[in-house]
Amino acid sequence: MLKDLRRYEHFGTPNFYSTLLKFISKHKNPITKEVVNKYFYGKTIDGRRGFRGAVEFAIKINVLVEDKGFISVDKGFYSSYVSSENLESFILTNFFLKINNSDYYSEIFNPDNFSFTHDSRKLIMKNTVFKFKYSNVKYFLLDFGFLTCDEENESRFYNVESKYLILLNVSILPEISKKKRRISVSEFEKSMEDRNKYGHEAELFVYNFECARLFNLKKPDWTSSHTVNKGYDITSYNFVGDLRFNRFIEVKSFYGDKPYFYLSENEYKTAGEIGKKYWLYLVNRKYIDQQGYEPIIIQDPYANIFSNPNWKMTEEKTYKFSQA
Repeated sequence: MLKDLRRYEHFGTPNFYSTLLKFISKHKNPITKEVVNKYFYGKTIDGRRGFRGAVEFAIKINVLVEDKGFISVDKGFYSSYVSSENLESFILTNFFLKINNSDYYSEIFNPDNFSFTHDSRKLIMKNTVFKFKYSNVKYFLLDFGFLTCDEENESRFYNVESKYLILLNVSILPEISKKKRRISVSEFEKSMEDRNKYGHEAELFVYNFECARLFNLKKPDWTSSHTVNKGYDITSYNFVGDLRFNRFIEVKSFYGDKPYFYLSENEYKTAGEIGKKYWLYLVNRKYIDQQGYEPIIIQDPYANIFSNPNWKMTEEKTYKFSQA
């Protein structure tokens, strides 16, 4: 994917994508790529000019759909995208989902290209990994806030924004720690606990599970990747024909033969408020890699678990439930 786009200097900025989506959405019928490129010809947005590469990139990461020379906004993306406030998160999520299993991912997002700082515990990324052939990727990650400039080592490293760590393959984080030894094992385990190491793996599993359940005709919203206080992780649909999100999924990871999970006060309260639209997906790490594995799915846990004698609550504030 990235190889085809190397000739372009950049992939657009958040303001470009906001303008692009508004321009295409105001047309009732699909329009040609030439019409879009003509609209942006000569325009300057955020100091950038020449947006042909950005249009091609939008098609590659499934923000736009191209069919017989006509382009439109991807239905799944359009149903998830709400406003420019969360546009950056959605664009980044689409990008990482697209390249996650590609050779480019392993080349750019290789553990050798990252390290943890000793004092601030930030994850930093080498500037040299991008070189010339991936300079447009670097500008994209900077423009959308995945990377920020390191004040002390601006020419050598970039900081990885902590809220976007969830987009990285969770398997590379332990490798970074083992290689650099910038922090102790106990410190690393604590930092991984704080970032919900297993939670990311479980959420990615459920996201893909929901896509498959909906026959890839509807696209769920990975809510926790851009908003942290909703009280649920993924927003989805009960049926393919549903026009609006109506399944609000909280994902929990556990390991062993008996399911258990922790709930924050916010999650507990949200479950009570949403009721039957709130779903709990329990993912067993013991079986997550087995083909055909399905999570434990519980609708309306406020009614079906919280007062159920087969489940017991053993802690306050953050509630732990385990099967009796």
